[in-house]
Order: sequence, then C-alpha cells, then structure tokens
Amino acid sequence: MNARAALRGSLSAAVLLAACVGPLLNACSTPPAPEPVSVPAPSAPAPVEEPSPAAALPPLPTTGLLAREDVRAWVDATAAQLVVPREEIARIVADARVVPEIQRLILPMPTPAKPRTWKGYRARFLDPVRINGGLAFWTAHADALERAQQRYGVPPEIVVAIAGVETVYGRLQGNYRVIDALATLGFAWPAEAPRDRSAYFRGELAQFIALSWERDLDPLQVRGSYAGAIGIAQFMPGSIRQFAVDFDDDTRIDLHDDAVDAIGSIANFLAMHGWRAELPVALHARVPDQGYEGFIAHDLVPRYSTEELAAAGIGCAGDDGIARGQPAASAQEDAAPKFGLVDLESPDLPTEYRCATGNFFAITQYNRSFFYAAAVMDLAATLRQARTQGVPQKKPRKRRRA
Repeated sequence: MNARAALRGSLSAAVLLAACVGPLLNACSTPPAPEPVSVPAPSAPAPVEEPSPAAALPPLPTTGLLAREDVRAWVDATAAQLVVPREEIARIVADARVVPEIQRLILPMPTPAKPRTWKGYRARFLDPVRINGGLAFWTAHADALERAQQRYGVPPEIVVAIAGVETVYGRLQGNYRVIDALATLGFAWPAEAPRDRSAYFRGELAQFIALSWERDLDPLQVRGSYAGAIGIAQFMPGSIRQFAVDFDDDTRIDLHDDAVDAIGSIANFLAMHGWRAELPVALHARVPDQGYEGFIAHDLVPRYSTEELAAAGIGCAGDDGIARGQPAASAQEDAAPKFGLVDLESPDLPTEYRCATGNFFAITQYNRSFFYAAAVMDLAATLRQARTQGVPQKKPRKRRRA
C-alpha cells in the first residue's frame, strides 16, 4: 500500500463522519465519480489568492517548497476549500520542484530578426505530417467523431484539427511533471516576465490536486506540457474537471491514451463556449482603405451584424477553402449571427482579413490567438477537402544526415 492509499484509509472514517455531522457540509458520500458524458463536471472552486491564517492547526513540514511561509499558508487555505485533506496537499506540494527550464519556456520569445507572420505560422500546421496524420486519425475514430457531431454540433474536421495542432494527435503531449509545472509557475513565476500570471497557476495547482484526489490519480506521476496542460486535448486541470467527458462510457476519463474521450471532450469544450452548428467558422473579408480598424475583434467577441459591417464598407463572402456554407438566416433578430473582424498579418504580404463568427472565438478559448484559431480552421478545411476528394498528400521530406 502506498502512502497516499494509507492516508486515504486512515482519513476516510473521519472525513465521512464530518460530512454527515456538519449541517453546512456536503451530503455524506465518497469522492464524486466522473460526470455523465452530457453534463460538465462541477465548476471549479474559486482560487484563493489571499488566504486567511488557519487557527489551531498542527504545523506543516518545512521541506521543499513548504519551507516558504506563503506556500504553507496557501496549503492551509486550499485545504479549507477542497475535500482533499491538508496532509495530502502538503505531501504533494512538498514533492514539487521548481524547474528553471519551465521558467524560461514561459517567457515570451526574444524578438526575432524577422517579425512573426501569418504565412509562416500557418505553414507550421498545414504540413504533410498533420494532414496525413489527421486523415488517419479521422478514419480510425470516424464513429466517435460522428457521435460528437451529433451530440455537440461540432464537425469532425474541427475536432481533428485541434488534436493535430495541439499534440499531433497525441504524439507530443509533453514530458514535464504537471505538479512541477504548476508549482513552478504558481510559486516561482519569473520576475522578468511582462505580466504576473502566478495567481492563475496557483488556481490550476489547486484544481490539479482536486482532480487527482477525485479520480485516484498519482499526482506525482502525471505528465504534460511546461504550462501544465494534459493529454491529447491539452486541457488544463480546471478544464478537465469542468469540460472533459467519458465519451466511451468506460467509467473513467482518460485524455492521455483514450482518443475517444479526447474527441468528446474537445467537442464539449467548444459547445460549452458557444459553438453553433449552423454557422461557419469565418468568411473572407474585404475591407476599405480606412475606417475598418474599430471593427477588429480585440476582445475576442463577435459584435457586428453583416449590415453594420457593410455600412462601414466591410464585405463578408463565403469560400469553401475557409468555411463550409453561409451563415444560416434567422427570422429572429437576436439569433442572427454576429461577426468580428480578424486581421492576419504577414509584414511581407497584404494582411488577410476574415469575418469571424462565434465559432471562431470559441476556438480562441483554447488559445487566445487569431493565428491559432485561423490555423485550426484552415487545417480543418484542408482535412475535409482531402477526405472528401481523396487527395493524396505529400510525404514529409527526410532530413539528410550531416
């Protein structure tokens, strides 16, 4: 029996008794099972940023990160909000390590000799590896993708494209211990970073500890990206608790090795962020020489009707290379689609503009980047066309050995 199992056994009676006696606590139960496929997991507990000191608690060990008073205070405050025992939270945090490489990776890239371009960014993801891999992934999981479309309204090519952009269909999931990534960014955020996001990562650390306890995972063994994202879908722990689903009905959610769960979870995430099955992702946009800048959607929300855009000289037109079909007409004014203008810049080329629907901005909830969402939709369109027409793709070039 490992230490965590022993701790669970010794605490189970006490936790059960407390839950049954305390009139303000939850009903007596074991840790909650994963939510049904169609219902998202409970909302995450609010992160605690300014914990109040705990009273009459035994002292915590002072090993590792627990040598810091602020970390011990965080443990006490987090234990007060989660069902996870204080001793278990302390054990996990004490084993976490600050990883300098993670601190370096979270920093913005140094200013390159050439500015980032949409043309170059797009080419990274519309390559033979992702196109051929996406077609194979689609064929292998066609039934699950079709089911996801029926349940959530998200077409297969969008789900496949996100899996391709994120992890090349599970091949590149990251090899950092998630506990180290979240503790490093939560408690040792690099001072030279332009914006302090440590509070967010402390919140995700609490989510990860709760997730591990609820689903009986070993939190010291789970691996993911340098930012703590997990699995084929690269969900952060809070998103796993809230949006991941058991899509193959095997009573467990596995985003690492179970592509079916990943498919359902990606589709559910998009649906919960406003995906509408009847809309395209975006349309080509034509802009006038001036006066259009105020319509660019910097807040990642579609706000304008086609009539409002047309009044400013901005035209939106469908193109099968970007989006399937036109926006569905609606007799109800409040149900008519809204658009945001998206600019995709390549300094050496004319800027490309698109009229983005709410579906485009649902994709940006994965990554708050116009480039990211546009790459997903373009890869999706390429996959759909190749699968429909049976177009063979070029094989990736082999690198010559030096």
